Amino acid sequence: MKWILFLTMAIICLPFLSNCGEMDKEDKILIMPRRLVEFAEKNGYTQVDDFYRIRGDAEMNPCFANGYISDDDNPDTLLKVVFLCQKIGAEDKWDCDLIITSLKYGNLLFDEIINNVLMGGVSFIKDTAATLDEFHYFANDNQQSGPEGIHLTHEVIRIDNNDGLIEDYYKYRGQWLIRTWD
Repeated sequence: MKWILFLTMAIICLPFLSNCGEMDKEDKILIMPRRLVEFAEKNGYTQVDDFYRIRGDAEMNPCFANGYISDDDNPDTLLKVVFLCQKIGAEDKWDCDLIITSLKYGNLLFDEIINNVLMGGVSFIKDTAATLDEFHYFANDNQQSGPEGIHLTHEVIRIDNNDGLIEDYYKYRGQWLIRTWD
């Protein structure tokens, strides 16, 4: 069953992965699939051009990932494509936002943006041993902890800068929670 799911994801996502490293019309190297770059530009964002140069020789995950996220209030699990971008014209190259989209019938649909996230490699992880009290509500400036004793039921979006700093994002009842690791 898992191999069927993997094969389905590979077929759906292949068009996204096929053109990384190509040049765009302005002779910039694309660090994410052209479809994601075009989607970002339509929404006032641009790829993080210096993403890999900023990290130097450190190996890291790419600045985009796909995985499944459901919300506890909405049990429909949808394939999500998440990627780091910068506002067009942003002066601070460290100022990144995480764009979250749904992939439905081959089309990207805008879901939401998490502002001012860590610049690093993006991935999805499964951490069913973790509980929500390890997280803080993102909208409340990380002051209020999540509910106690409730285990995670779906994937976490992880951003890892490979310098020992990690941010995990988890959606619970329509709100994003964050867990930071040093």
